[in-house]
Amino acid sequence: MEELIVSVEIPNNSDEEKTAQLTSRLRNELTELPLESIRHVTGGEIPEGARAAKDAITWGALAVTLGTPVLGNLFKLLQSWISRQPTKAKVTVSIGKAKLAIEGDPSIEQERLIQEFLKTIAANPSARQTSAKKTAF
Repeated sequence: MEELIVSVEIPNNSDEEKTAQLTSRLRNELTELPLESIRHVTGGEIPEGARAAKDAITWGALAVTLGTPVLGNLFKLLQSWISRQPTKAKVTVSIGKAKLAIEGDPSIEQERLIQEFLKTIAANPSARQTSAKKTAF
């Protein structure tokens, strides 16, 4: 099982309530996948740059546990979800220190970066401990 962090960010926006609403909608869609678990990130798990609410829950981040075969479906769901949002949003998926940010409409370049990310994670579990950050637009 893989545990990863899915973070939602609205560029140029500091409205935590709007971020919480978007994250809640994404969480509802994520429950359609065969996940082991999904929960809000709390306390010490806060991703770099994320804002924590007063009760130590990071409303823009979800901890998701899933099997490796589900990773591809997760990225398809994220691409679809981002493209349907009325508010421009960016989603970052983190596994250890390996990160991939997705924003905008799906593109060939975005798909290539996702496939590269998935291959790196599958072929080299130690890559999860390196600082590999990419952005797929």
